[in-house]
This record gives sequence, structure tokens and C-alpha cells, in this order.
Amino acid sequence: METTRDVRHLEELAETLWQERHLTELLLYKLVCTKLLLAVDEQRYTGLALNEVDDVLAVLRTAEHRRDDVVQALAVAWGISIDELSLSTLVARAPQPWAEIFEDHRRSFLSLTAEIEAAASENRRLAASGLHRVQQTMAALTGGADTGTTYDPHGQRQPATARPSLLDKAL
Repeated sequence: METTRDVRHLEELAETLWQERHLTELLLYKLVCTKLLLAVDEQRYTGLALNEVDDVLAVLRTAEHRRDDVVQALAVAWGISIDELSLSTLVARAPQPWAEIFEDHRRSFLSLTAEIEAAASENRRLAASGLHRVQQTMAALTGGADTGTTYDPHGQRQPATARPSLLDKAL
């Protein structure tokens, strides 16, 4: 039998999960924005975009602490360990409409997690590619070890030689 206290805990948890879900979607948005900046090699805004990702992560961590407090209160009310109270457990144990609400949150968090992992992976790949391009450019300009290779008049590969370069304003 559902008590008023149980309903209050379920309402509070559902609201907390909505807020956390919104923040998770915002994190995905910021990661996608960062990915777009990296893809077009817009380096001057990359730092700002990464700061925005960090800001959302900080707010998300605070929301996670709030969720932990709400889950703890519900676990005590239900007489179970907090470790046993997952979204799957909530779906199985909560009465309707709460079970359906928690199932919706569970599916959404799983989907968002997969999308965030994919965006973060792509961002790492793009950042590494950009770093490699910068390193190649610097090596070519300074005569560093990685100046690449070229071909001689006979079609044979040979190391490229760095020559003095005059830069006007930008590469």
C-alpha cells in the first residue's frame, strides 16, 4: 500500500531525475557543439566550449549528490539498502504511474549515456587529429624531426627538408 510519505519521496525523486536528465541533455549538447568546433578546426573557441562542458559537469555533479540524498530517503522509507535501489528496482517496485515514469527515465539515461560516450570519443579523435596537424606544422616550420617525406625527381622517397619560412599573419 502506497503511503503519503512514499508518494512524496517518489515525486521528489521523479523531479530530481527530470532535472538531472535535462542537465545530461545539456551536457550532450555542449559536447556536440565542441565536436562541431573541433571538426571545422575553430581552435579559438575550443577552450570556451570545453569550459562550458566543465561548467555543466559541475552542475551535474551537484544534481547527482541531490539525487543520492533523495534515493537515500526513499531507501530508508522502503526499508532497503541504497545499493539495492536502482532505476530498474524502482520500475519493478513502484506503483503506477511511477513505474512508467522511472522506466522512461531509465531508457532516456541509457540512450543519453551512449550518445555522450560517442560524442566524447569523437571529440577525443578530432582533438588528437588537430594536435597532430599542429605538431606537423611546427615541425615543418622549425625543421623538427617530423618534417615528412617527399619524392625526388626519380620518384624515390626522401625526407623533406625544412627551409626558412616567412609567415605573414596566419597559417
